Amino acid sequence: MTKNVLIKDKILDVPFENQRRQHLFIGAYTISVGDKSEDYLLIYPTLQEEWKEPLPLRLHSACMTSEICGGSRRCDCKWQLDFALNYMLKLNNGLIIYAPSEAGRGQGLTNKVKSFKIMDDKRVGSKEAFIMLGVDPDPRTYVAQAAILKDLGIVRVRLITNNPDKAEAVRKVGIEVVEWIPVVQDDDPKMRAYLEMKAKEFGHKLTRD
Repeated sequence: MTKNVLIKDKILDVPFENQRRQHLFIGAYTISVGDKSEDYLLIYPTLQEEWKEPLPLRLHSACMTSEICGGSRRCDCKWQLDFALNYMLKLNNGLIIYAPSEAGRGQGLTNKVKSFKIMDDKRVGSKEAFIMLGVDPDPRTYVAQAAILKDLGIVRVRLITNNPDKAEAVRKVGIEVVEWIPVVQDDDPKMRAYLEMKAKEFGHKLTRD
């Protein structure tokens, strides 16, 4: 059954300068899906009224083990986030929708760290580790992010992702994915092996359209 999606609060176009002296704008939405409310952070290099379509877009789930611990060789999350931000800054165009509550592919930080131990002990991949924990390896639906895009009036995007589920969520609400831009880190053999594992287990795409 489809859950009701409601925008409860929002703010846009707040100037922000990070420690790298990069000048950005941030915003935030509070979205309820069914009886659950979550916050989402928006990060972008220019005022909303100056966005140009097709808009470069990154839907990003929080990854504390990489974003707080100085990067990670277990995943490419921080690397993809940094790539997307720098790419958008160069173009002076684009939007990142950051989901703080979607750590561990939506199953939480504790399950994510437990999955690391199972992967090490059992020599299995990420998907199998989550299954061994008795949880869905990836329950994310991206319906809240899609609602934000619709509210912003975005019609055409260039999606920065390896994940086909994100492209499908955007398309379902009538937004055209003009280009799908995979983000692949080739210079680290361990990272490349991880990406190939995600391609096999989750159907991620590692080549450009």
